[in-house]
Parts: sequence; C-alpha cells; structure tokens
Amino acid sequence: MSKPKKPYPSNKPSGEVWKSLSYVTLFGIVMATCTFSGYYLGSWLERVWGGGGFWVAAGVLVGMGVGILSLYIILKPTMVDRDE
Repeated sequence: MSKPKKPYPSNKPSGEVWKSLSYVTLFGIVMATCTFSGYYLGSWLERVWGGGGFWVAAGVLVGMGVGILSLYIILKPTMVDRDE
C-alpha cells in the first residue's frame, strides 16, 4: 500500500527553493564577471589601438556572449528531462 499524503504541505522551504536561488545567483555572477571582463579588455584594446569606442563595445558584446555560453555549459546537465 502507498503512504497516505499529508493533508497540508509543510511550511519548510524545500531544496528546490535553494536550488533555484543558487541558479539565479550563478546567472548574475557569471554574466557580471564576463561582461566586466569584456569591458576591461575592450578598454585596454582601446588604449592600445584607439578606435573611438569600438573596442569597448566589442569587448562588452563578446563578454556577454561568453557569459551566455558559460551559463549554457554550466546549466546544461541540469536541464535534462526528469521523470518524477
């Protein structure tokens, strides 16, 4: 026989809440780090080669792209279909 279900859900936060919170935090940290790194790389290239802001904009865009790719690689194992 199966166990009877509890009549009322528990008020304790489940592990899913903390897992979701960690994913949101990870998203923010990775995107901010990659974007700022791209900015600083672009500003360094700007000082070396000049360009009127082109290298800074390119660095920010490359940094954002690297951040999105990094998040995809990090989160891909958690995006599998689970039968629960």
